[in-house]
Amino acid sequence: VDPPMPTPTPTPTPTPTLVVTVSLPITTVDTATTNFVRTVNTSTINGADNLVGFQGDFTFDSSIVSFQTTPISGGGLTATNWNVTGNVLGAGTIKTLRISAFSNDFTPLSGSGPLFNLNVIRVSSTPGASTPLIWAADPNNFYFIDADLNNRVPNNTPSGSITIQAT
Repeated sequence: VDPPMPTPTPTPTPTPTLVVTVSLPITTVDTATTNFVRTVNTSTINGADNLVGFQGDFTFDSSIVSFQTTPISGGGLTATNWNVTGNVLGAGTIKTLRISAFSNDFTPLSGSGPLFNLNVIRVSSTPGASTPLIWAADPNNFYFIDADLNNRVPNNTPSGSITIQAT
């Protein structure tokens, strides 16, 4: 008598990494400017990936810049029918901006350009002062959410920076 065949265990199919870059801004602002807007840009997103949301955290030095009452807003790809929010978290000088966004009607992202806007406040008046903008490590890294609620990590999330310059 042959022994019974073992029952195969299903292997989950990992969700593939997206070939998408989400870039924090690298910018300067002069000491005469208090409130300003900078965009977070993305390379081309394929609509077939069904990306209907995203979230992620990045750190910044709050002695250099902070964020307005509405820290982020929709722009470019999220300008219409998206709920885009941000919250400043943490104590001390190095704080975190937590971003979350979703499509109100499940229309997926498609195309490239501005993903959303950062609504920034210059805090420092020291020319040359600078803060890096750095995406958090997993599990608070930047990722998209598809219509099946899978987390989809872009293949590239470069850091940014904001530097103060003399007027």
